[in-house]
Amino acid sequence: MADDDSAIRTLVAHVLARHGYLVSTAVDGMDAIAQLDHNSFDLLVLDLMMPRIDGAGVIRHLAMREKRAPPILVMTAAVPDILKRLTPDGVAGIITKPFDLDELVHYAELAVRGIATQA
Repeated sequence: MADDDSAIRTLVAHVLARHGYLVSTAVDGMDAIAQLDHNSFDLLVLDLMMPRIDGAGVIRHLAMREKRAPPILVMTAAVPDILKRLTPDGVAGIITKPFDLDELVHYAELAVRGIATQA
């Protein structure tokens, strides 16, 4: 779970952990890339707008490496024009902020099972 907003990061991590997920958090895209390059994950919940390296930068990084990337669930408050510029490769779904926690868990479960979604 990568988000620069500590309240959202904590909330999402707590909710996913309550549903049986082992959750690791990252404070920005650079932190997320470091963790993704050294560990394996079943899912990446990724905020689009973050400092240092944004969510789109993380997605580009994952597309260029040899190691298989986990499915990505993008969370964003961004306008639709920004969403159109995302490379769809590996993006299992997009959740628009503010989001419903039950919806987040539902889309996370679908993404882990390999079912693409659009929230």
